[in-house]
Amino acid sequence: MRARPRRLDRLPEQYFTALLARAQTLHDIASAVVHQAVEATGAVTGMVALRDGATGDAVLLDEKGLPGSLRSEYARFPTSRDSPTSECLRTTAPSF
Repeated sequence: MRARPRRLDRLPEQYFTALLARAQTLHDIASAVVHQAVEATGAVTGMVALRDGATGDAVLLDEKGLPGSLRSEYARFPTSRDSPTSECLRTTAPSF
């Protein structure tokens, strides 16, 4: 069996770089990040949320794999909520 050419190992990285280069909005960036992260880690779900500077609420930018009921529940929510996403936004530490 022949060894896989090293340049093929960089294809996911190059694809992600191309997605980010084409991004024009925060949503475009969030979409690239969440979809690539879910695929790369084998996760079932993933999301990117930002804290609204005016209200302190978390605002969902994009997600992959969330059921519809959770998608609407996480569209905007207080960061005081007891949830992994809220904790990430409060502490700036990732949750896996």
